[in-house]
Amino acid sequence: MGHTNEPSLDQDSIRGVLFDLDGVIIDSEPLHETAMRQVFRKMELAVPESRFREFKGTSERDTFALVAHEYAEGRFTGTEIHEAKQKIYEKGLPEVSLIGGFTDYVELLRAHDIPAVVVTSATRYNCDMVLRSHGIASFFVDTISADDITHAKPDPEPYRAGSERLGLSPRQCLVIEDSERGSESALAARCRLAGLTTTLSEADLRTAGCEWIAADFHSLLRTMKWPS
Repeated sequence: MGHTNEPSLDQDSIRGVLFDLDGVIIDSEPLHETAMRQVFRKMELAVPESRFREFKGTSERDTFALVAHEYAEGRFTGTEIHEAKQKIYEKGLPEVSLIGGFTDYVELLRAHDIPAVVVTSATRYNCDMVLRSHGIASFFVDTISADDITHAKPDPEPYRAGSERLGLSPRQCLVIEDSERGSESALAARCRLAGLTTTLSEADLRTAGCEWIAADFHSLLRTMKWPS
């Protein structure tokens, strides 16, 4: 995947990588959505289909606060909805795999001394659980979770915080995203932006402002020809 007119890249212009988690490192977006649908059905929350795309890339704190406010009619709090969804998510997580080529990609970053940070809308608990269960925590300098920032994606704060953890300017950082809200956050922070088509289509990611678009990390390496 990728266009012949992909932007050229000075090999030294990117000094660090900021990874989203769900849909970028781990193929967990289908599990998140399945868990939400099950909980909404059980709690009789009439969340319309049109809202699900909006939830992708949004912190769960904000998502379930919105659902409680707009659809629960005082029957459940956002915290209660979140806790019910979390139980289903944790049960299914062991069956979820990493995105294709991820391990090879971060090994290559390490070989080129390019540091990486996870910047996610997930809670710190979920982020740490994913990294620990898949044995990949050592690939990252740090993690920025929803618990570590005041304004979640699409605000630029998460990716600005990620670049600060690396001691780099946002423009020296490549963000890898899969959602519209995450892309908006990265661009507002003035980072470079690549998109994986794990959640949205290539056309949607192009519209969201991604400079490079690929199906997985193997194809991202071919598309960007970086690092090399």
